[in-house]
Order: sequence, then structure tokens, then C-alpha cells
Amino acid sequence: MSSDANDQEALHYQPPRGVDPAVVVADLRKAGYVAAAQASSDGTEFVVITTDGEGAPDREAVRQVIGGDRQVNFEGDTTHVGAPRFLDE
Repeated sequence: MSSDANDQEALHYQPPRGVDPAVVVADLRKAGYVAAAQASSDGTEFVVITTDGEGAPDREAVRQVIGGDRQVNFEGDTTHVGAPRFLDE
């Protein structure tokens, strides 16, 4: 699969303020997704989520991983993330 196809099928998620993108990436990887933190040209951090197979990740399954009561940093602080939205929504 080409990188263009990967980009088209990837989900892009901007964690809420105060949530460390690295924690989101770790949770997604634990759940079997391919995830990486990136920054836009204006410095906004977001997470790119793909699968290691064909096709796009299931949006609802990814929401289950990144939503709800969750750890926000590696110190163990938590918050509630309700109804995660992806950048294309």
C-alpha cells in the first residue's frame, strides 16, 4: 500500500488540552493500532492512527480506546474524554 493510501485511510485525532499525545499513542499501540504523534506547521499536536493491514481503522473501536476515563500523562493523572472526534469530522 502506498503512503498516499495510508494517509487517506488514517484517522487524525487531536487530544484535548492537557492530555499527553504520547499516552494516547501508547494506548492505541497496546490495542493493536499503528499510531504516532505528529505536529502541524503551527505546532498543534495530533495523533495519526492506522492499522498494519489493509483499510482504515474502525472509528468506533478507536473511540473506545481513546475515550472515557483515561490517563492523561505518565504520572497517572486522569480525566474524562467524552465522545472523541477526529479532525475530519
